[in-house]
Amino acid sequence: MEIIKKQINTNLCHEIEERFPGKHILYYDIETTGLSASRGMVYLIGTAWRKEDSCYEIRQYFAYNAMDEKDLILEFARSIRPFDIVVSFNGENFDLPFLNKRAEYLGLSVHILNHEAVSLDIYKKIRKYCGLLGMENAKQKTVEQFAGIQRKDTVSGKELIKVYRDYLIKRDEHMLDLLLLHNAEDVTGLPALAGMISYCDIFEGNWEISGMETVENGILIVCDLKYKIQKALELQNSFVRVRIQDRRIRILLYTLSMELKFFYPDHKNYYYLPKEDMAVHKSVAVFVDKEYRIKASKENCYMKRTGEFVKNYGLTGLHILKRSYSEKEEYVEAGELVKTDIQTKEFREYVINILNSFIKRV
Repeated sequence: MEIIKKQINTNLCHEIEERFPGKHILYYDIETTGLSASRGMVYLIGTAWRKEDSCYEIRQYFAYNAMDEKDLILEFARSIRPFDIVVSFNGENFDLPFLNKRAEYLGLSVHILNHEAVSLDIYKKIRKYCGLLGMENAKQKTVEQFAGIQRKDTVSGKELIKVYRDYLIKRDEHMLDLLLLHNAEDVTGLPALAGMISYCDIFEGNWEISGMETVENGILIVCDLKYKIQKALELQNSFVRVRIQDRRIRILLYTLSMELKFFYPDHKNYYYLPKEDMAVHKSVAVFVDKEYRIKASKENCYMKRTGEFVKNYGLTGLHILKRSYSEKEEYVEAGELVKTDIQTKEFREYVINILNSFIKRV
């Protein structure tokens, strides 16, 4: 087993470091001879951490044969101990379970890789947002392309399995270079990919609402992110347009001019007046001739309103209006919404619901 050490200077995104000030962050990736830990082995583990400014220390643990795998896992287990956060791409679903199974198979303690460090799995965090970001899948190379990472390596992890097996026979240095390059670029790309979790901040509510105002064609809500996104993002449907750039989220709720109905919740206390097409409370209905009134039902216990409305996204405490009782779409009056206190927990949930409505559409 050999430990290959080197330092590189890179202009990769370092905002993940800013997100966890004072914490030691380790980036890691493993290479295996298959997807099954019962039939394959770990032959290479790459790690990286930021030393200063744009300088990263790279360490790669390479197994020259199957006998080296035990030492390789032991060295990796030792290497993660000083770190507070370990960053991977699909590490929680693949890397760590694979390493744990191999450790057990090799007779090592099942707790050897247990560590108090916080795990940050980039794949796990961003996979459900890939469609929104225009990515066809959540594979590492696809996400790297979105993040603008240029790789020298052109070989896939699957193709490298044959390269490694051929290397064990031929000991060709060019093959070794291919193996190390692929793993090194997997690892050194992780700081930039970790910056992708800024997109998660958008949908998880990691921002502050800074304002709400009436504009020409709707109501504009502005939120400020703590960490900027790498590429501008725009989302739009019939009810709302969302534009995110750098650290600013701008949500435009379109105002819709129409007639809607406000349904009273306690229909048993109301009468419906067919001629007027409206419901009135029984205390008022006593003054209406019986032939012009009927007991109200859930479907006709309403009062009509005409004006400017915006779609409601789960906000309570306002008058909720619909086109009909059975319709799912709900609306609120634009004038009533704009008077809402934007710093309440309820309004924050409202904005989160607006943003997350796009995820459901993908």
